Amino acid sequence: MDQTLYFILLLSALCSVSECVQRQYHFINVKKTWTEAQKYCRENYTDLATVDNMNNMNELKKSVNEGVQYVWIGLQKTVDKWQWSSGEPMLYLNWATGQPEGRHNCSMMKNGQWHDHSCSNNLTFICNSSNNTNTELVFVNQMKNCTDAQSYCRQNHTDLVSVRNQNENQQVEKIIKSHI
Repeated sequence: MDQTLYFILLLSALCSVSECVQRQYHFINVKKTWTEAQKYCRENYTDLATVDNMNNMNELKKSVNEGVQYVWIGLQKTVDKWQWSSGEPMLYLNWATGQPEGRHNCSMMKNGQWHDHSCSNNLTFICNSSNNTNTELVFVNQMKNCTDAQSYCRQNHTDLVSVRNQNENQQVEKIIKSHI
């Protein structure tokens, strides 16, 4: 009986220790097939994410939520005012609380709100693609600094996205969420 109790205590201690080991999750913002993703994860980390309890699920959610939610938008600070890279004035405002901080001249969207951000950081971005009848938003799954993102949009589409009203802001936010 004592051996059985000892074995049960040892087993419960091992189970407790395994739950204490914190897994690390890394969101990789590259489209791959399942097999390619597994190979990449095994070569660079351990394996694809495994979730076997609620703590693991919460950690995994945090890593994904830190993924693609930051994208360049075409709002830039000139000498003393913010305006869209297309030249349009900024009529609609959707700055996050405490933004713009005034330290940076480029802007990105996070969780549907705008933040000033260092122009030299690399982020994914959204382009406007206009023809005579309508404007389409195009998510570009490439990491570029703000200047390179703007050049890419101007060469391949129309410009970095401009957000002129709440409806357009919601459309941009929807595109970002669909790429998480």
